[in-house]
Amino acid sequence: MPLKDKSKSPSEPPSLAHFQTLTTPTEQVQYSIPFFLSHYFLDASTGEPDPSKTPLAVTLPDLKPQLVTNLEEAVRGVPGLLTEVKRQGLNEYRALYVGWSQDAMLEAAKAHWQAVDERKAAEEAARQAGRSAKHREYLQKLVTGAGAGRTEFDIRGAYTVRCPSIDDQWDGTDEMELHVREAQGGVEGVYEAQFKFRALKGVVLLCANRETLVRHRSALDKVRGKDADWDWDYMKDSAQLLEQQASLAENSSNKRKLGDSDGRAGGSQPKKRKGPKHTVPEPHPRRFWLMWNGRETGEGEMQYDYENNHTGCLEFADDKFTAFKGEMNLEFVGGDDMLFGEKVSDKPVQQGDKLLDEVHVMKTLIRKSIHNWECVL
Repeated sequence: MPLKDKSKSPSEPPSLAHFQTLTTPTEQVQYSIPFFLSHYFLDASTGEPDPSKTPLAVTLPDLKPQLVTNLEEAVRGVPGLLTEVKRQGLNEYRALYVGWSQDAMLEAAKAHWQAVDERKAAEEAARQAGRSAKHREYLQKLVTGAGAGRTEFDIRGAYTVRCPSIDDQWDGTDEMELHVREAQGGVEGVYEAQFKFRALKGVVLLCANRETLVRHRSALDKVRGKDADWDWDYMKDSAQLLEQQASLAENSSNKRKLGDSDGRAGGSQPKKRKGPKHTVPEPHPRRFWLMWNGRETGEGEMQYDYENNHTGCLEFADDKFTAFKGEMNLEFVGGDDMLFGEKVSDKPVQQGDKLLDEVHVMKTLIRKSIHNWECVL
């Protein structure tokens, strides 16, 4: 019994001559399911299943759901032929595989994802080359262009940003950007920024003095707050943690008296030891602490800061603030994520630019959230 073609409308009967001009399996199955199955899996003269014709599985990425359903239904009419949908990664690259065995489909999936990974790596290399070119052009202007002879620099301007964890989880050709300006309201030393990191966009407050940053944030939120209310501990490096642990152990050893620790007769019960006193690090001219708020770029879901841990820190490489590496607690993408930025301009985006317009839309939602960023972009 001939297969009914559900890939084309009845008013457009498929043409074998046209089918033979198509070069990819996806194009072929989109044009005609019967022609596709006959071409890869059926004997040309008898129309019976022929596993020797295509021993390897055929990979079909990016098919519409209805076409997948129609193809799966047609395959059930071919004895021995199988289909399976496989996904990979958090961004769920999806493809349908058609073959004579699970092993064949698994091998096809491995080859497909390897090709996808290689393509992504090539695209990222091209994007990085573009970012580096913009950065080199900016650096050249500092030497021979309008910036030559400057003696004062700050963090205002536009940066291209790379976040490996976002690159790994979200495809996209759009650049990740950070645009920094002075905070509105004339608060000395405080900057505000807008960012768009592919899957996430929002606003940031930055300041080299963490206490000043907390006071400014508290004023925006119309609440009383102090540095200890915020979670900065996740950014402590291993050396700092080891130093703190050694200090606690030494203090504990010095204060311990005979019998205190084991509860034996003649000894008093140990006193509860207080934790280390909260200290605020001294300001460093190239270290900027940050707080952020934002939402998804897709569905627009707000990323509420219930735990006071939307924090981070940027460490600039030089006194001209031309590049930075940093850490930002992005729970949306898995936690404490590294950032690498390169400056491409001393000016952030101007009014009317697309990115700024998007942040204006987002600002309305932030005003309705648990934090009130009225003065931010």
